[in-house]
Amino acid sequence: MTDIRSVQRPLAPDKVGPDHVEPTFLQALSTKAGTAKAHRFQNLYGSLNESLLYEAWCNLNKQGAPGVDKVSIAQYEENLGENIRRLVERLKGSDYRSQLIRRKYIPKGNGKERPLGIPVVEDRLLQVVESEKPEA
Repeated sequence: MTDIRSVQRPLAPDKVGPDHVEPTFLQALSTKAGTAKAHRFQNLYGSLNESLLYEAWCNLNKQGAPGVDKVSIAQYEENLGENIRRLVERLKGSDYRSQLIRRKYIPKGNGKERPLGIPVVEDRLLQVVESEKPEA
């Protein structure tokens, strides 16, 4: 465990090794969210960087259908470096807005249909980042 800097701000434990590449700041955010329920975070998008999004890309389900923008995973991956760089710029500049969800209906066994929402690739990528945060 890392030493404590001050009484107010303990550091998250370091995780070292190939099995765990979780960025320390995500651990710290999770700890803060779990211990200080009244705290309101400001501009978490500003904390995202290219390496974190590349990590999320590796964990993204590559079989998903395109969203409302009709951009498939394969099309996004063709220029992945540039796409992630532009996404980070938009996130840090507070210019990012999630897009509409594409709605499809999946038939159920009883004859009814179940609605399915399909987000665009970038929204899915950011959802993977969100889901990788450690539990508080």
